[in-house]
Amino acid sequence: MCWFNRLLPIRENSWQKACPKTEIDLQSPNILLFFQMLNLLKIRCSIGVALTLCAMILQACVPDAPRLNPFDPGSGSEATAISGRVFTYYEPRQPLAGVLLRLQPLNIAAVTDAAGNFSFANVPAGDYQLIASGENWSADTTTVSVSAQNLQQERTFFLNALPRVSRYRFFSEHIDRIFPGEQYIARLSVIAEDPDGPGDIRELHLEIPGLSFARQLAPTARVDSFTLTIEDIELPENNLFLLTEYECNIILFDDPGAQVSDGPFRLSRIIEQKPLPLSPARFDTTDARPQFQWQRFLVPYQFSYQVDIYNLIAGIPVLVGQQTLADPFTSQWQSVDSLADGQYYWTLGVRDLLGNFSRSEEQYFLIRQ
Repeated sequence: MCWFNRLLPIRENSWQKACPKTEIDLQSPNILLFFQMLNLLKIRCSIGVALTLCAMILQACVPDAPRLNPFDPGSGSEATAISGRVFTYYEPRQPLAGVLLRLQPLNIAAVTDAAGNFSFANVPAGDYQLIASGENWSADTTTVSVSAQNLQQERTFFLNALPRVSRYRFFSEHIDRIFPGEQYIARLSVIAEDPDGPGDIRELHLEIPGLSFARQLAPTARVDSFTLTIEDIELPENNLFLLTEYECNIILFDDPGAQVSDGPFRLSRIIEQKPLPLSPARFDTTDARPQFQWQRFLVPYQFSYQVDIYNLIAGIPVLVGQQTLADPFTSQWQSVDSLADGQYYWTLGVRDLLGNFSRSEEQYFLIRQ
């Protein structure tokens, strides 16, 4: 049976002879199934058309997403390359590795290689700040303006090495004297260094922000060495003990103008207790090798004794002997060298491991042979 003839009216044609003409039964199961399939196809087509129309409307109404990423090839900006090298400040200029380069406001970074090279690729045209910085090097900044007419930009940096404190000693001295009496002193000695060379260090300052105190350190015979003495009368209420409570900073300046703060530092201790010499004293007369005796010094930290012997020549004291005794339990020492006839005095000092020092007042004696 020809099923096509059951569905559509049949015209007389060449193939109609092969399929006899028949009546169409609209209530037959096949006809009902066909119309159900046709309705389902119409529904699906309507949904597809509706979805297509919605997509077209949304595409027309919604603007393009902003292209804020400079590396987006659709951003509309011309790509630009920025490169360069970083060297030391002074001749012979050496390339610097590990220097951080930041390109703002893109907030992207690069690091120099062993030859001091750096580069930024695919950077859009615009105005930028290029910042070079590294540990122990003074940061430097330059501007870069790039455009479609200048797609390649190069910059060279010469970074100044920063000075720093290599080592220091900050200690106190408590000196007792017959005249003018007790005095408290702080002494600071600093060895500074600069990768550009010690001659690049211009000056050092000590600052104590909590006391509004600032002093410049004095240079010594060594180009990298500086010292400072602070007397108690220079501080509020003539109180050197304030240095054990307030933090200190050392400010270093170099010739190119860099300024570096190193610290904080603080005075570790002031030995307030004084050692007590016993003999000779009160112009005792003794032989050429006097026996020095004292009362044992009792403190809860390690220290050593120091015996200083002065000869008074025309009223001027001249140091003629000095002995350090590491044993804190000893209480006497005899001079190894023989002393000439004359008038002398001696002092007894104690020094802790950090260099803090306390000294007795003078004890006078005579040498007569």
